[in-house]
Amino acid sequence: MRVLVTILAVFVSLWVRSKEIPQLEGGRIEGSPMDFQSPIPEPFRYDPLEQNFWKRVADRIEQQDFASALELGVERWGEERPKGETLAFGEGQLAVAMALRYLGFPATALQLSIDLARKQIGSRVGEAALSEINEIIQEHDYDDLEIEDLLSAGEFGEVHPHIQSMISYFRGMQQLRLGFSEWSEKEFSRVRNDSFWAFQRKYLTALGEVARGRSEAATALFEDLSAGDVPFKIVNLSKLQRARLLFEKGEFQNSYELYKGLVLPLREKGRVVLEMAWSQYYLKNYSEALGLIESFKSPYFEASLSSEAYLLEMVIYKELCHYRKVNLVASEFRSRFQSSMEQIDRRLDLSLNSIILRSALKHMQYQPLANYVHQIRDERRRWKFSEPILTGLRDRMNGKELEVVKRVKFVASEQVQLVAEDILDSLEQVMFTEYVASLDQLRVSRANRSLLAYNSEDVPHLSFNKTFWPINGEHWWDEIESYRVLTESRCQ
Repeated sequence: MRVLVTILAVFVSLWVRSKEIPQLEGGRIEGSPMDFQSPIPEPFRYDPLEQNFWKRVADRIEQQDFASALELGVERWGEERPKGETLAFGEGQLAVAMALRYLGFPATALQLSIDLARKQIGSRVGEAALSEINEIIQEHDYDDLEIEDLLSAGEFGEVHPHIQSMISYFRGMQQLRLGFSEWSEKEFSRVRNDSFWAFQRKYLTALGEVARGRSEAATALFEDLSAGDVPFKIVNLSKLQRARLLFEKGEFQNSYELYKGLVLPLREKGRVVLEMAWSQYYLKNYSEALGLIESFKSPYFEASLSSEAYLLEMVIYKELCHYRKVNLVASEFRSRFQSSMEQIDRRLDLSLNSIILRSALKHMQYQPLANYVHQIRDERRRWKFSEPILTGLRDRMNGKELEVVKRVKFVASEQVQLVAEDILDSLEQVMFTEYVASLDQLRVSRANRSLLAYNSEDVPHLSFNKTFWPINGEHWWDEIESYRVLTESRCQ
């Protein structure tokens, strides 16, 4: 049986060559000419051009009355004229962007901030727009090419240190990708060690160590990023990578404990649930493993669908001598992937099959853009603003979605082909497992001695310290990691 759990080690080729990424020790970059031990700067504060207007906006945001802040921004935006005719051009748009971010529309707020930063390079409003961009992309997925293009092309003058860290990080990454290592080092030297982007770069350095086969060095970096004053997002990702490294070393219980409770994007969370199932399988906790597979099949993780879950489920039932269940799971696999197999057999465009495309987008290189598109669609579904200005903004995001989807389909074409091959390979494994199970069923003695006594946890009928509740077609998010399939060995 093939274990298909993959360590997310390679993001792009620029992180694979160790000479291109300076090593980080104790939070500092070796050879950096800048002293990063300078005092931590105060958070960015916008110095408004029209004090009265901005005080009203700030007061609404402080009171968490974001809808009123949005109304004020829309009203001012409608009054604004091209730059030069009014001193405070763009403050209305900035207020709208901030309000939309707080209202749960980060993708739209990001796009508006990018447009404003382009128009207002070198101004107070432009710096505030950059600050908004910095806040949003630390928490949410985004179009990295658009951000890199914005930050690499403009001359922004003197800006807040944390904004400069963001600018220098993206410029350094661009130079590194183009092969200009010396130039990239000059940019990276301007990234403060107390900024999000220093931690992000250290995380990527750790991934590079994994790609180079230096798991001990990678583990040390991930452990360093899993504690202390490290951004929550980086902590979660570092714990995830540590769990995967522990799994590869065979430390399944430690791996499982790290997996539990991670806060991750939905696609990645689905992959983690399946990896947790593998950990429980190797620990011979079959009830827990089958429960996690049941969770993985829930609608929550539709975007993470994998043939691997069906293969693991078949193997577990085969080991427990539940041969009829092996056949039922095989039938479920064929039904679930029938459309994909027909698409492959008929040599049609594989990217038009939703299962194949979603499986391709789980790859680390494409997952952030897929999450970004999902965010745009989710915001459109929740969009209830009728003002003409905001309607135009929604149309702008519709165009952005089409642009990103087209690009993703193009760059992920090779991965789509690999997914199709994997589905065909999985079909062969399903057929083989069915065949072996049918032979085992005819054996006089077919027991694995270590499984003879296997029995999942009994349901108590007289004590009430634990409650078991049957699942009847619905799934609850807070119970996803607690499902169990109560079963026992039927081997003799």
